[in-house]
Amino acid sequence: MQPRCGAKSKQNNGEPCKSFAMRGSARCRIHGGKVKRGTESASFKHGRYTKVLGSSILTRYIQSEQDPELLSHRDEIRLMDAHLAEMLGEIQDQPGDHVDLWSEVREVVEVRKRLLEAETKRLKEIDGTMRLEDALLLITQLEDSVKRRVYEYVNADIGAAIIQAIGQDLAHVARRGASGTLPAQRQTIELQPH
Repeated sequence: MQPRCGAKSKQNNGEPCKSFAMRGSARCRIHGGKVKRGTESASFKHGRYTKVLGSSILTRYIQSEQDPELLSHRDEIRLMDAHLAEMLGEIQDQPGDHVDLWSEVREVVEVRKRLLEAETKRLKEIDGTMRLEDALLLITQLEDSVKRRVYEYVNADIGAAIIQAIGQDLAHVARRGASGTLPAQRQTIELQPH
């Protein structure tokens, strides 16, 4: 049996519509069952906020999401360089005023400049981040150094207490994320070389 529309009807005091739903939709023709969705819609612009993605588009979207070079402007910059070289070659090879060509050269140079600024900014942001492997290596080396220095200056019992307290502090920060602050100091231990 074909499903009913289910849209609330104003004429029937909010009762569900009794018409049959359109094939492939949950609504009848009166309540939007014939409306095209996604890329088939007449009002489709770019699909950024769509709820309907075709399987091939969804696959490509997921691939682009995992592409680390997605925001790279290197290819566009190379294309601008090739285009500039071509235009400057035309200017050099052909006699004449070339007012239109020089105007186009200025536009291409301006676009290239903006692309270079964007790429430089992207590379600076990447440079300021640390890979997970590097962070874990740094933490391990820091842990080894702290253990070595603590046991160098205090006896084993106090050293173990210090190492345990540092471990708790690091665990606290790890749970809270990068914005986590260390808990209030619980106990002061005097360090004296032995």
